Amino acid sequence: MLVKLQIVFTILAAVCIAAIFPVGTFWDWLGALGCGIAAFLFFGGTILCKSIREKKENPPPENKPQGDFFNPAANNQDKKPD
Repeated sequence: MLVKLQIVFTILAAVCIAAIFPVGTFWDWLGALGCGIAAFLFFGGTILCKSIREKKENPPPENKPQGDFFNPAANNQDKKPD
């Protein structure tokens, strides 16, 4: 569902971008500005759908303790000392 919605938003954004110059030429610059704003909003919808879809497909990994330079023992919590 989100993939189809993302494609629709992308197509609508492209149509709005393509319509900026003809609308600005035949009508007024406010019409061209309206097309630009609509294209920006449709592009935002595309990015929103993409981010929601990626969060659903790839959930964030669980937080596991990781060691660093100052605390290397955190890397070896599962291992038994020799």
